[in-house]
Amino acid sequence: MRRTQQRSGARGRLSRAFLGLGSVALVCVLLHCEAGGPDDARKAAQPASLDTPADWAERWQQMEKLGRGFVVWESNRTRHWRIWYRNLDGSGLRQLTPEEEGRDHFAPHISPDGTHLAYLSYPTPRNAYKPIPDAASVPLHLLRIEDGTDRVLVSSARSYKGDRAVVWLGNRELIYIDGQGNTQQLDVGSGEARQLTEEPHPTFGFLVNPTLTHATLGKPPTFSLNDPEKRGIARRSAKNGCQPYLSHDGRWGFWIQKNGGPVRRIVLITGATGNIISRDDPQMPGCHGYLYFPMLSSCQRLIAFAASRSPNEHDQFRADYDVFVGRVDPLSLELIDEPVRYSFDPGTDRYPDVFLSGMELGHHRGEAPFSIALELPDGRIDAGTREPWRWDFGDGTSA
Repeated sequence: MRRTQQRSGARGRLSRAFLGLGSVALVCVLLHCEAGGPDDARKAAQPASLDTPADWAERWQQMEKLGRGFVVWESNRTRHWRIWYRNLDGSGLRQLTPEEEGRDHFAPHISPDGTHLAYLSYPTPRNAYKPIPDAASVPLHLLRIEDGTDRVLVSSARSYKGDRAVVWLGNRELIYIDGQGNTQQLDVGSGEARQLTEEPHPTFGFLVNPTLTHATLGKPPTFSLNDPEKRGIARRSAKNGCQPYLSHDGRWGFWIQKNGGPVRRIVLITGATGNIISRDDPQMPGCHGYLYFPMLSSCQRLIAFAASRSPNEHDQFRADYDVFVGRVDPLSLELIDEPVRYSFDPGTDRYPDVFLSGMELGHHRGEAPFSIALELPDGRIDAGTREPWRWDFGDGTSA
């Protein structure tokens, strides 16, 4: 349920058309795609071209109705690894991180309020998949997205074996792995740090979730118990796959199982697991069925990942991966409708992160009959106006 001022029209409302897009399929017509599956008829009825931005204009318009948002990712399209940016409405494609001679940029992660980006700067040809020699410098940067202001936050940092290096606790604090392999909690304003692990990791390090209850290594995926008082991690058995991460609410872990998918989810407390999206999922367009690099938005309403067209195009540094964003249920992490494509360059586009602005009045769910009471203080009403508000219930009715 959303509220909008009458004078602002339908901007920002969640339309019925978008909610129904889960039934819309996208066709796969490339020659190397296998035919004969149960979804062939469904795909054959859809448009054939899905490889240009124009083919996605309508879906981008639907994504825009969710609210202000954008996606970032790593790309080697300029022959250097840089972080790129695009709004959820498809506009604003640009290189986000600056040119830096002799260095590549990896592991982008957006602050929960969408104002800043943390990333690692590696000396070429080093990367986050291999240990870094003691003499190499890998600073952690903080970039202000609005104006590109960029500063070194920490002079020496590491990844967790893969291009994930930061967990945001809030808009002022984050967790990172220092150059010695210790997990640290950092106030980005004051620079004050607190060590979260008693012993350093010899080559990479652990990322700890925002509630400080669990920790993960990049490969193999582990979702281990973290004891913040004793600064110890009780390792659980590793999962098959790679690229694990932890949800902002502290409830979930997720990772890539096997080669190319599925994207799996796990309830950290109970250990219950399930798929978010399968490899060669019929909801994936244009035969982009080989999946990698998943990341949830901090609000847990969107998942970003990259996909290639074929198992024969799976090299994570050379294959033609493209970035996708899909809607998920924030309570179950189940995919709601077909993911939307955001990159089209033949280079490697990977390790995305996505931001979506929150609903001003929050999220409210319950079983019918269900009622809520919401108060709108004067401070939340535009200055100088007393116009009424219209409530859109998402099913064609309003009040």
